[in-house]
Amino acid sequence: MDEAKGFGAELKDFQQSLREKVKHDVYKAPETHKVKRSVVDFDGLFERHSKKLCQGFETNFNVEEIKYYFRELYSKGYDKGLLVYGSLGVGKTMIFDIIHSMAKELVVSQGFQGLWFTKCTAPWLVSERMRSVEEGYTGSFDIATYHRGKLYIDDLGAEQLCFNKYELLEEILFQRHRNKALTMVTTNLTPAEIGKRYGARVFDRLPEMFHMIKWEGESKRTVSKKQGNKI
Repeated sequence: MDEAKGFGAELKDFQQSLREKVKHDVYKAPETHKVKRSVVDFDGLFERHSKKLCQGFETNFNVEEIKYYFRELYSKGYDKGLLVYGSLGVGKTMIFDIIHSMAKELVVSQGFQGLWFTKCTAPWLVSERMRSVEEGYTGSFDIATYHRGKLYIDDLGAEQLCFNKYELLEEILFQRHRNKALTMVTTNLTPAEIGKRYGARVFDRLPEMFHMIKWEGESKRTVSKKQGNKI
């Protein structure tokens, strides 16, 4: 399946916009947004949490793109999610863990929830959905909860078929699009591979749902092994 028209142009425009903003130094401290809070040094906050979660975390152009997206989300909100796809082990999940840790601090210290999002993995969603119908299940899983609100889904494509019958993530993504819910995804699948697995109705909606960033590179795990370190 070919990638839908517009994927390349949209990503190129997004990257060019970032380059221009970096060039002209127009990153601004966020304005007051619903909940009054102090001005935040976004880069300083990111650096502090990255050091806390991952010693030696290195920035690159992809990291700066993702940081810019979350700066905008923090300062004025976004009505479009983020899909980060690419090579194994480059740091896609780690940067979302860093942002989530930052968001938690802002909730606790300022009561600001604008950057906060629920996070889960695609395999966990399928596993918990199947467990929720088992006799004696004592959890509180409700699939409708994942149709709304800001949600980050890690490892899209690594999950099994739900009940060995259907793609649960196709249903979730479709319902989230219908509800105009902000969705963030990290995956090793390309947009074309997402379309092949989850079908045309998800594939056709990807440009409406997401800014898309392709992140390629050598796995940090491979580099660490070459250097004799452990991750």
